[in-house]
Amino acid sequence: MRTIVVGDIHGCFREFQALLEKVKFDRESDRLILLGDVIDRGPDSALVLQSCQILKRDMGERFIQLLGNHEDLMLDAYDSLDRSLWNSNGGSATRSSFFKYKMEIHPFLAYIRTLPLYYETEHYICVHAAVSRKGPECTDRSIALWDRSLADEGVYCGKLVIYGHTPMEKVLYQPGDGTCRQIVAGRKQPIPEHGCIGLDTGCVWKKKLTAMVIEENKNGLEYQIRQVEYGK
Repeated sequence: MRTIVVGDIHGCFREFQALLEKVKFDRESDRLILLGDVIDRGPDSALVLQSCQILKRDMGERFIQLLGNHEDLMLDAYDSLDRSLWNSNGGSATRSSFFKYKMEIHPFLAYIRTLPLYYETEHYICVHAAVSRKGPECTDRSIALWDRSLADEGVYCGKLVIYGHTPMEKVLYQPGDGTCRQIVAGRKQPIPEHGCIGLDTGCVWKKKLTAMVIEENKNGLEYQIRQVEYGK
């Protein structure tokens, strides 16, 4: 079974669909993991959320959508009836997309409340922002959703973490010794045991949407990066 991990979509529905087509996504056999922040700022958050619900219905446990800080802002806005913080982070674009497509937001809130903070396999951990050095089970909500230390410090050397949240020009692997190296798109390579890989490449800022395609073969787990450019 292939696993496809996708970085922050931020309402870029067209690019999301193009990326799934590019990696030849098969909803009958693949596992799909979204690293959170599927909404806000971009033009079509309503369509992205609708697509996520359909994928969850069709794929069951093979579809994993993680909670991001923007989904959390959305929930807080409706719980507190104060939209100011959400608006300043792109929430108005999300509401506009629901209005444009004549869809109601409230039915999606219950679904968003079910989203987990992280997903862990034998080989790696997926999270929106960061994990504690003690592991995901010891990670509080603010770190999982908001922390930028993985990208900024480059010293995490625990079990491999695949994350989003912090936009970067290139996909980088940081082994935990303060160094980093660019991961070239399309090149298959063994998946590392430690360190972290960031997949938010700023699609909504007119850059790229990134997927990490992981599959097992005779050499063990290998992965490659696949990308689509904004507007393509």
